[in-house]
Amino acid sequence: MVFYIHRIRSRSHASGIPALIPLFFLFIFTTPVLGQSGVGAQFGIEADAYSGDVLSGPTTDDWFFGGLSGSGVVDEASATAMGYAAQLAAGNNIAFDLDQSIPNYATNNGYIWYSTRFGRDHISSTSNDQSVFIAGKNGDNPMLAWTNGNGTVPDKTDIVDMGVHMRRDGVDVTDDLWVNMMISTLSSNGNHFIDFELFVSELQTSGGGFQNSGPDEGHTAWRFDAFGNVTTIGDMIVGFSYSGGGVTGVEVRLWVERTEFAPGTSPGGTSTFTWGTNIDGGSTYGYGQIVVPAGSLLSNVNTLATAAPPWGTTNTSGYDTSYQAGYMAEVGINFTQLGFDPRALFGSGAACDSPFSAILSKSRTSSSFTSSLKDFAGPYVFLGSAADTQVNTAIADPGDFDTCTSGETRTLQAEFLSASAEYVWYSLTPGVVFPDNGLSEIRGVGMDNVTIDAAGDYQLGIAPLEDCSPTTDPLDIIQVRNIPCAFPDNYTSTEGANLNIAAAGLLGNDLDDDSGDVLSVSTTPVSNVSNGTLVLAADGGFTYSPDPGFTGTDNFTYQVCDSFGLCDTAAVTITLSDDNDLDGVGDTQDEDDDNDGITDLVESGGVDPSADNDSDGIPNYRDPDFCTLNGFGICANLDPDGDGLANHMDLDSDGDGCPDVLEAGFSDGDSDGILADAPTSVNAAGRVTGTNQTDGYTAPADRDSDLTDDFLQAESAASVTGQPTNQVLLAGQNGAFSAITDQADTYQWQVSTNGGGSFTDLVDDGTYSGTQTGTLTLNAVQLTMNGYLYRVRVDNPSYVCGTEAISNTGTLSVRVGSVITNRRITYRVNRD
Repeated sequence: MVFYIHRIRSRSHASGIPALIPLFFLFIFTTPVLGQSGVGAQFGIEADAYSGDVLSGPTTDDWFFGGLSGSGVVDEASATAMGYAAQLAAGNNIAFDLDQSIPNYATNNGYIWYSTRFGRDHISSTSNDQSVFIAGKNGDNPMLAWTNGNGTVPDKTDIVDMGVHMRRDGVDVTDDLWVNMMISTLSSNGNHFIDFELFVSELQTSGGGFQNSGPDEGHTAWRFDAFGNVTTIGDMIVGFSYSGGGVTGVEVRLWVERTEFAPGTSPGGTSTFTWGTNIDGGSTYGYGQIVVPAGSLLSNVNTLATAAPPWGTTNTSGYDTSYQAGYMAEVGINFTQLGFDPRALFGSGAACDSPFSAILSKSRTSSSFTSSLKDFAGPYVFLGSAADTQVNTAIADPGDFDTCTSGETRTLQAEFLSASAEYVWYSLTPGVVFPDNGLSEIRGVGMDNVTIDAAGDYQLGIAPLEDCSPTTDPLDIIQVRNIPCAFPDNYTSTEGANLNIAAAGLLGNDLDDDSGDVLSVSTTPVSNVSNGTLVLAADGGFTYSPDPGFTGTDNFTYQVCDSFGLCDTAAVTITLSDDNDLDGVGDTQDEDDDNDGITDLVESGGVDPSADNDSDGIPNYRDPDFCTLNGFGICANLDPDGDGLANHMDLDSDGDGCPDVLEAGFSDGDSDGILADAPTSVNAAGRVTGTNQTDGYTAPADRDSDLTDDFLQAESAASVTGQPTNQVLLAGQNGAFSAITDQADTYQWQVSTNGGGSFTDLVDDGTYSGTQTGTLTLNAVQLTMNGYLYRVRVDNPSYVCGTEAISNTGTLSVRVGSVITNRRITYRVNRD
C-alpha cells in the first residue's frame, strides 16, 4: 500500500459522539482509549455506513453511497450484479469480498483514494462457519500453529462484515494519510475483541492451514539501522475492543526482533514512535506494542440502529437491513500523526510503495493479546504484491490512422484516471514524436491523454502520485498503425463467359502508408457476388463464373489486409449481359426456382412469378403493374418475411428458421433446405429428381388446418417464459402449479416422486386436474406428497423444426396443520 503523510490538517474534526469503528493499520494504545467520532479526510467515522449523513456532513464520504452527496468507497455495482442481496435475504450463508468503487490511487472530489476492501464472512448461526480458527493465537507462526476449518464460534466473536479504506486528506503526498476500518459481529452482547493484522507477504489459506505468511518465524519483521531509521517495513496488528459504550483498548503492534524492543524508548532516526510495554510472539521475534498518541484516532460504535450495506447484514435474529445498536464499530487512524509514512521514512520516491499485501481480520476470546483466536475474515489481498491492486497502465485503443485520409490525429487515453497521478507517455518508434513538444517523451500531472499524429508503438508510465517512480508494463504497449486504403475496381465481360483476372489485379491501385507492409486479399469476400461464383486469390487475382443466362451487373466487396492485420474494403462491379438455384435451368423455364419441392406457382399463389404477363420486360414478381412492390423491389405479397427474396427463390419463405421443404412435409436428408439429398439433379422443367428423392411437388402441409400452408406461416418452438414456483400447502389443502408459455399448443404435466430421478405423465383424476393445460390443480394434498416435483412439457406441433420444451421443476412442500385434537386434548404443532 502507499502511504504518504505530512501533518494533520484542519480538515479532520471530532464530534465527540461515540459510534462505529473503522480500523487502521498501525500502532497500539497500551492503555484503554475511548476515541471520538468525527470526520477524517472527509470520511465519516460516525457509526453509520452511508455518505452525506447528517452527523458527518452533507458532502462526506463513507463506505456506501447515501444517494444524495458524498461518495461510497465500496464497489456496490459488483454486489448488485452478483445478486448478493437476494442470496442473503434468502438465508444463504455466503462469503464475498469487494474492491474499491473507483481504481486504486484515483482522486475523487479532492481526495486520493488508495484502496478499499470490504469482506462479508460466513457465519455460524444457520450452518457452520467455513472459516474459523481451530487453533491459534496472536504471535504464533501462522504456517505452523494456526489451523482453520468449518465450525461454530460464540456469536459475539462471529465476524459478519469488515472493511478497510485508505485515503489522503487531499491530493498531495504531503497530506495526512488516514486508514479507516469497520467491523460487525453476529451479536452485540458483551465486549468484542478484534484484531486487524497486516501481512507484508500475501498470506493465503491452504486446506486447513495457512501459507506464505513470512520468513521471520512466520511473519515479516521490521528492520532498523544503527540510527533507528526504518529500513524494512514488516507485519503489524491493530487490536481493540468494543461494546455498546464505544471502542477501547486500541493497540498497535509491530513484528520485530526482541532485541530491538526497548519499552518506553524510540528507535530514533526517522522512527518517531515510542515502544510500549509488552511484546508477545516467538522466541526470536514478537509483536511489540507501540504507544499511540492521543488525538490520532477517531472511533465509534452505533448506539442506535443504522442502515446496513445495500445487500443487508445478519445478526442473531437473521437477515436484517440495519445494524442494530452496538453491532457495528468504526475506527479511523491518522497514520501521519502516528509518525509512520513511507514518504517520510524513505523519501518522496517511496510515497507510492505499498508494504502490505494481505489483510486478515480476527476475533479473540478476551482482552489478552495472546488469547485464543476464534473467527477470521480474509485474508484479502490489499496493495503490496497483489497483482490486481496495482496502477492500471493500459491505454484505450485510439484506433489506427487511415491511409485514405491525410492530416489525422488520434488521442491516447489512459484507462486509469487521477488528477494527482503523474503520467509519462513514451513513443517507442524511432523518429516518431509527440506533436505537443516534438519529443519522444511527454509527461505531466493529471495528463491522462495525449495527442499523436503518426503511427508507432506507444507506452504509458504512471506514478500514482507526483515524485513517485512511474510504473510501466510491457504488456500495455500499444501499437498504432496505418490502415491500408482499398480503391474500387470495375470489370466487364460477356454473358456466360468466365472472368479471369491475374495478379496483382485488385491490389494494383491499393495503398498503405506503413513502410514495408505487404498487402494481401482475403480469399473470403466481405460480400459475395449474387449471380455467379467468385474465387479470390490472396495476390489480388480472381475468377468470376457467372450463372447461366445471367445478364446485368454483379457486385462483390473484397477485403485487403496488411502485415499487422489492418484491413480496408472496396467494392468491385462486374457488368455482364438469369438461374436462381444454379441447376442449369433458367428461371423463366424453371418450375421450382429454389429446388425446395414446392413449385413456383404454389409458392406464388397460382401465378408464375418469372413470367412476364404484360410483356414489358419485367418478370411478374418485380413488376409494379402486377403488384405492390416492397422496399426490395419485389411483390410484397410474394415476400411475406420481407427479406428481399421472393417465395419461389426463398428456402424459408416465412423467415421462421425452418426450411420450406420441411414445413411442406417433404424430405431433406442433408438438411440443406433443398428437396432430397445432394448432389441435386433436376429434370428439364427444373424439378428435383434425385438424389434419394421420394416426395415433393404435392400439396404442402397445413398442420393446424387454418387454410394457410405452414411454409407461409411463421411459427416458433414452444417455450416456457414463466417457470412453476415452489408451493407450500397444509395437508388437505388445494393448490396449483402454473407455467407461462409462448407458442405452446399442447401441455403435459409430470410428477417426480423420487427427487427428480424420473418423471411420470399425469392424468386428470381425483388428485389432479388441468394436467394438459397451463395450470395444474392439486386437490386435497396429502403428507405423502411432500417433496414431489412437478414440471410441464409443452410443444408446438405446427413448427416441425422445434422440439418440446420442459419447464423447471416446482417443489411441493406439505405441512401438517397447526392444531391436532385427540379426544378432549388439543396439541399445538410447529408447522415446520
